[in-house]
Amino acid sequence: MKRFNFLLLIFLLFSCQNSKNNSANQSEANSYLKESSSNSKEIDSSSYDTTSSEEKSFESSTLTSEKESSSSTSSSTSKEELNKISLIKEVKELKLQELVNDIDVATSLEEVTIKATLLNRMDVITTKKGYGDRYKLFVMDESGYLYIQVNYQVYQKTENLIGKNFEFEGNIALYCHEPEIVLNSYKEINDVINIDFDALSINYETIKDIHNDIKNLSTNCKGIANSYLINIKAKYIGIHDDKVLLFSDGSNLILVHTLDKVKNSLSINSSYKLYATLNMYYYRPGLTFIKADRIDDIDISNLKSNSVSINAETLYKTPLYDKDNDKSNMFYPSYSDLYQYLYHFEGYVDYYLKNGKYYYVLLDSLIDHKYEWTEQNARDNKALFLVNNEYYNLNENEFIKANLYESYMNSIKVDIYFSLDLYNSSNYYQVFCVE
Repeated sequence: MKRFNFLLLIFLLFSCQNSKNNSANQSEANSYLKESSSNSKEIDSSSYDTTSSEEKSFESSTLTSEKESSSSTSSSTSKEELNKISLIKEVKELKLQELVNDIDVATSLEEVTIKATLLNRMDVITTKKGYGDRYKLFVMDESGYLYIQVNYQVYQKTENLIGKNFEFEGNIALYCHEPEIVLNSYKEINDVINIDFDALSINYETIKDIHNDIKNLSTNCKGIANSYLINIKAKYIGIHDDKVLLFSDGSNLILVHTLDKVKNSLSINSSYKLYATLNMYYYRPGLTFIKADRIDDIDISNLKSNSVSINAETLYKTPLYDKDNDKSNMFYPSYSDLYQYLYHFEGYVDYYLKNGKYYYVLLDSLIDHKYEWTEQNARDNKALFLVNNEYYNLNENEFIKANLYESYMNSIKVDIYFSLDLYNSSNYYQVFCVE
C-alpha cells in the first residue's frame, strides 16, 4: 500500500508540468484512482457483444414484486384513471416506489396502453430472476420517453423496426428508479407521432457534466443502468468497436453505444448534436445513441493538452474491480469517472499471436523475449491491449504495414494517446489509440 501511495505521489507531481486544464484533469483522475481502491467492481466483458450465444440461451423470468401489495399501483389510482392513460408522461407520473422489492424493482397487475415510436433496443444484463426479462425497448411519444421490458423473441423481431410506430400494452413497473412497462402485446400502427427531441431532452454543455450525473444513477447487480434522454454537441473521433463509438467536446471523452448500422451513417471527425440516453454498462459510463444531427465543426485542438499522463503499472496496481459483481449497489464506483479522460502514454510496442493472428500491445519498458508471445504472456507482463482495427486481429501483411510496426522492430519509444476501453474479464486492460 505504501508503494501504491508513493506511485500516486509521483504521478501527481508529474502532472503539474502540464497546462492548467491538464492539471485539473490529472488531479481529478488521480483522486478517482485513489478512491477506487476501496470502492470497486469488476468490469465483465463476457457479454460485450449484445447478440452473444449466452444471451440467446438466457432463461428469462417474469418480473414480480416480492411484496403482496404489488397487485395494485396505489390506493389512489383507480382502474378508471388507468384506462384514461394514453401518454407516456402519464405513465411516469404513477407512483410505484412503495411497491419496490429489495432489488429496487416493482410491477403491477394493472395494464396501460400507449402509442409510441420505437427508437432503440438494448440488453440490460442481469443474473437475478427478480429483475425479469433482460431486454428493453426505448420508445417516445410527444410527451416523453419510456422503457419497455420485453422477452428475447420480441427483442429479435424488432431489430429492423426502429423508427416504426406501435401500440404497446403492458403492466406498469419500476426498474432501478426508472418507470417502464412490462410488455404483454404490441402491434404496428399508422398513427403520426410528432416528437420534439429538443423539448423532451436535457441539454448538457460539457461531457464532464454528463459523467458527473451518470455516476449517481442506480444500477442493477451487474452494474448496468439506462436513464433519461439528453442532448450534447460533440465530435465523433473513433470507433472502439462496431457498436461503441468515441466522442469528445475537446476536454473529455464519452463512449456512445449504437446499433451496428449507425457508424455507417456518421463520419469520423465530424461534429454532431447527439440525442442519447445515459447508461452504465458493467460500471462503464456512456450514452445510448438515439439520433444525431450534423452541426458546424467543434474545435477539439486542446484535447491532447487536456490529457492525463498514465502508465500501465499505475493502471494495473489500481484495484478497479471486485469479482463479486452480483452485489447490489445504489451508486457507481468512483473509478467509473476514469473513462472520461484522454490518456497520455510513453512506452514501447510489442505483440502476441493468437490463432495465427497478430495483436499489438503497449508496455512501460522493453522486455527481451526469445519467443513469440501468447495472450497469456502479454497479460502476465501487464501489457495494455490495443483494440483499434489497425492493431487488432491482423494477418502478417497487415501486421507489417501497421503504423506501430517500425517502433516495434527498432525498439523505439512511442508517445501515444488513448482512451480506456474496458477491463477485460480475462484480467487485462483494453485501450483505444487516439491518433
